[in-house]
Amino acid sequence: MHKLIEDYINNHQYDLSNYNPSNDKLAIIIETRPTPYLEWVISNIKYHTNFPIKHISEGVNSFEDYNKLLTSFDFWKDLPENVLIFQSDSFMLKDWNPKFERYDFIGAPWKWAYEYKNCHPYQLGANGGFSFRKTTAMKRIILKYPPEEFRVKKINPRGNEDMYFTLHLNRLRNTLPNLNIQKQFGCESIYYNDPMSVHAIDKWLSDEEIKTILN
Repeated sequence: MHKLIEDYINNHQYDLSNYNPSNDKLAIIIETRPTPYLEWVISNIKYHTNFPIKHISEGVNSFEDYNKLLTSFDFWKDLPENVLIFQSDSFMLKDWNPKFERYDFIGAPWKWAYEYKNCHPYQLGANGGFSFRKTTAMKRIILKYPPEEFRVKKINPRGNEDMYFTLHLNRLRNTLPNLNIQKQFGCESIYYNDPMSVHAIDKWLSDEEIKTILN
């Protein structure tokens, strides 16, 4: 883990005595590995969202398992309408903003989607590592574009669930954010100095960029 992120974690501990989640939203993390700081990440999400947390800690043993789970109708069928998906390398820097709940899918923008030819369909929606989604939209896509047929394309040979959903969200004319709103929501590979959340920034950003975001 990057030293700046480790310092941030060590300097931010959360009082959850007022944590009283309602049932109209849900935050889900799928993590079966003994990951460092996992409990801190979960506490961070509880503190900044006040959402109930669902931790799926078994039955997902590979990247392929993760993608198949999130693109299965059974996964989404009984969930509340408003779902936050987060991973163990993501966390929040400020409290949840309800303005993001108007979108069917929102995540941090992908830099490659703006750099490579013919990737513009992946500019809206975007990274799933920390993402807010409408359950209705996810189910509609799975039924309209069965993942067994549509998951693997030349541009997405690994079958990434977030790329699958992002592509078909655009095709079905869902309510999606523009680049500026995506940046406000989260930061991953495109630098933005004041995001609500971050995901895997140690893989993509410079030390100076990480320092600015975390300060």
